[in-house]
Amino acid sequence: MIFQNALLKSLHTHQENTAIDNNGISVSYSELIKKSDKITSFLLKQNLEPETIVGLSFDSKESLIYSMIGALNARCTIVPIDISMPEKRLQMMADEMNLQYLITSEKNSFLGKTIGIAPFLIEDIFNSENEDEIQNIKYPAFDKEDSIYIYFTSGSTGKPKGIIGKNNSLLQFLNWEIQEFNIDSNTKVSQLIHPYFDAFLRDVFVPLLSGGTICIPPADEDFFTPEKLTKWIEASGVNIIHCVPSLFRVINNDQLTSESYPELKNVLLSGEKINPAELKKWYDLFEGRIQLTNLYGATETTMIRFFYHIKPEDANLSKISIGKPIADTDFFIADKNLKKCSPFVIGDLYIISDYMTKGYLNEPELNNEKFVLIDAGNGEKKRAFKTGDKARVMPNGEIDLMGREDNQIKINGIRIETDGIENTLISSGILKNAVVFKHPEGEFLISFVIPSENTQGLEEILKKHLEANLPSYMIPSDVIKVDNFPLLDNGKINFKELLQFVTKNDIIVPANEIEDRLLKIWKEILGEEKEISTTSSFHNIGGNSLAIMRLIGKIYKEYNVRFTLSELFNNLTIIQQAQHIKTSGKDNTLIIQKAEPKDSYKLSAAQERIYYNYELNRQSTAFNLPMIWKIEGSFNEEKLTESINNLIERHESLRTEFRFVEGEIRQIVKDKVDFSVEIIHADENIDKEITAFIRPFVLDVAPLFRCGIIYSNNETYIIVDLHHIVCDGMSQNNLFSDLMKLYNNEQLPLLPLQYKDYSEWEQAFRHTNDYISHREFWLKMFEGNIPDSKFPVSDENIDHTSDSGGTATFKIDIRTIKKVTESLKTEEVTTFSSLFSMFFLYLSQFTGQEDLVIGINSSGRLQDELEDVVGMFTKTLPVRYHLNENMTFSEFAKEVHKVLVQAHSSQIYDLANIVKEINNNRNIAVKQLFDVMFVFQNFEAKKVDLQDLQLSAYEFENKTYKYPITLFASEGDDAMYFRMEYSALHFTAGDIEIIIRQFHDLIIKISENIDMNLIDCFDNELAVSSLNTEEINFNF
Repeated sequence: MIFQNALLKSLHTHQENTAIDNNGISVSYSELIKKSDKITSFLLKQNLEPETIVGLSFDSKESLIYSMIGALNARCTIVPIDISMPEKRLQMMADEMNLQYLITSEKNSFLGKTIGIAPFLIEDIFNSENEDEIQNIKYPAFDKEDSIYIYFTSGSTGKPKGIIGKNNSLLQFLNWEIQEFNIDSNTKVSQLIHPYFDAFLRDVFVPLLSGGTICIPPADEDFFTPEKLTKWIEASGVNIIHCVPSLFRVINNDQLTSESYPELKNVLLSGEKINPAELKKWYDLFEGRIQLTNLYGATETTMIRFFYHIKPEDANLSKISIGKPIADTDFFIADKNLKKCSPFVIGDLYIISDYMTKGYLNEPELNNEKFVLIDAGNGEKKRAFKTGDKARVMPNGEIDLMGREDNQIKINGIRIETDGIENTLISSGILKNAVVFKHPEGEFLISFVIPSENTQGLEEILKKHLEANLPSYMIPSDVIKVDNFPLLDNGKINFKELLQFVTKNDIIVPANEIEDRLLKIWKEILGEEKEISTTSSFHNIGGNSLAIMRLIGKIYKEYNVRFTLSELFNNLTIIQQAQHIKTSGKDNTLIIQKAEPKDSYKLSAAQERIYYNYELNRQSTAFNLPMIWKIEGSFNEEKLTESINNLIERHESLRTEFRFVEGEIRQIVKDKVDFSVEIIHADENIDKEITAFIRPFVLDVAPLFRCGIIYSNNETYIIVDLHHIVCDGMSQNNLFSDLMKLYNNEQLPLLPLQYKDYSEWEQAFRHTNDYISHREFWLKMFEGNIPDSKFPVSDENIDHTSDSGGTATFKIDIRTIKKVTESLKTEEVTTFSSLFSMFFLYLSQFTGQEDLVIGINSSGRLQDELEDVVGMFTKTLPVRYHLNENMTFSEFAKEVHKVLVQAHSSQIYDLANIVKEINNNRNIAVKQLFDVMFVFQNFEAKKVDLQDLQLSAYEFENKTYKYPITLFASEGDDAMYFRMEYSALHFTAGDIEIIIRQFHDLIIKISENIDMNLIDCFDNELAVSSLNTEEINFNF
């Protein structure tokens, strides 16, 4: 399998065909043979050694193609040379190759002087070679192992790296593409790739090996505009295009219709990450008429080694797969010890093939580092190339590319090593240090430098130095002078700080009555001792997500002006909020009036959902909310009983039962209920008595509340158990506070509202346009296929009516947590959003999924008057997010925070309605949107001072579960406390220990550098590979 033999056969077979179409000017195959043979004949007369390196440099692409073919047929190694490169870089490349021969045009003949070589001019060659001699040309004997080309890429030291192509490797790839895309003599292939990158070989030799046509576009400076590019593609009748995704964005422009590009069949994308969302417009127009294909490879492996035919539905994914290897290619994903990684486990991607390049020119150490021998599992050692990319293999055998391990990046599809730019900057002699990175907001480089002395015009001097040594695509857009590089705790550079300017403001006092009243509201929530400026951010000075909801409620109560959560995050200062209040109209839709006395009342949406679950399994205790306290000190049993009865009288929810009235489930508030405190005498096994106390409620008999006193070995405990249908987390806090105050003989203020008032208001509100307006947010979030959580379970046929589960608790030092939360607070990211982001990231790692749905809770108390009411207000929100592993963690957390803010802004639209709307247009109904819950219990405990009595919470293991995993988090003074409830049908206690350990390790890793790339957050040893395989047989 020899490249030149295949090429010559095609050239002579298709002599009547058009080989090159350059904007209407055609070159036939017969003319191409004649001109290239003249160059071959000329070079053979020079008696060059086989594989002699010959430089080629032309403005004319036709001349370059003639020269490439002519030199290759003379058994030379070709090196296309870009004359726009800086002179120093050109000389460096020539020296590296020991270049002795150069073919160029008269126009470019100055290049010979630049690099110290007397060039051969193509015009002279064409004029000197005799036609008769050409007819009888004798080609040399070629070898499949011949060096056939050299292309240079940027190097980490600033010196370009030459990569040597191999004869049969080039032909193997070209044959694969021709066969895979059914390319024949009628095919027209675009030539849009820059001639001085190896992908140019695809543009040229794929059509020439199949008898097709190379279509060269005009050389106009403004050619790559939507108008001109679209017109040329259609006029030229191109069937296949090779391009980078950046150029595809121009091809996929707003001027297109479904009739556009009538001849186009394939677009092959490579060199950059594809943004799936950008493909939606394309598929809306063309559906599957024009095939898009994602290609992946490296210059070192002979261009492309993986491919994936993109499908229209892939536009809904978070990223596009690189698919599977091409023919005669394999891969290996390994850990740092070259041990094969299991499915989903991230490791280093190695490409295995007999058809790679020969490696780097004059770089034996680098070749030994990057090209290694690997035993891929069959005992045979094979040559493999370490790509530098992190990847994992998915269950379908496709490769999921995760990111890079080095400083190599791509700008507009061009491979760049930032180390090389930094070294070039430092070589100027006027800098102590330099750092270069890709700007997070675009396809350009930015550099920061520390000068070694006070140099006038530093930035201009450095730009000229860069221009003299580097190609234009490697020159940063900006050079910024700094005194030093800010560092993270681990000693690495804090790139985020380099991009920020931090300013501090003085305390600004209120300027008007509204600002003054808002300041008082803020202090009610945040504390009177706070120094608050009207320009301060509510979040930055201590306002957590729950405090923000309280602020919304208090502003509404004071001014009848409603802030959505999104609006509040856009107006986080007193000045901004005051202005919003001034310009907003009064809104009475959230005002709750006292319900008229009736025999029964409507249920809230949350109560309806819980009642439905109750009917599915009346024996379940999954919706019980037990609380246990250990009592120390002087305790009065009768006084406690009296206080509890007063508590029942205060809160109607404790006197509520649920019955069907005329075919509708209703809640009935009883005037009186029979209640007594259970007295329990226990042995040392108190947990046994607690488990026995927590038993199913019968919802049609009030109270749905029970209390007991447990005496055990001179220790006393109070246990309270309620059903979730009448209580939520904040209500538990309210009940405990009220109970202790009543026990302390304190007078409690009358409640302005009871739960029935809220439920009646909510039922009416659910029929308003205001309520329905929140529907679109949820429908958009759940477009397309809804992901299932792919837990590694031993039995896929799980009995979902069972609620058997367990609980595990753990804590993480608050200093570790605050390294993350305090850093993100400067970006207005709440603690809740920070914790959710870390949990989401771990679940993505654990399940191997980027597209996940996690349930969260919101308080549901939009009105300030509901703050002290007991009832089921909590809203359950399904939050879906597509992970982009190319982000840093801080960028990821900010994006997640935006989604969470939007979800909370639309929290009033109930989960039951969300599920119903999603199922309206689906053939197969979705029963449950998520399998994992995250609950952040960030409400402040209400403190009550009791004389001669101390109560402390008693931790016990919950034996039931609502979801396979629910993670509760609450912040303490010294730690963040976590409680993980889990399904015993999904996980063992040992599995949960591993999950907790890995989640803990992930948080520590993030805390060390919140600006690390997400790919670096992932640990090679995932839970799916670590769980005890004797206990769990992973079903992927």
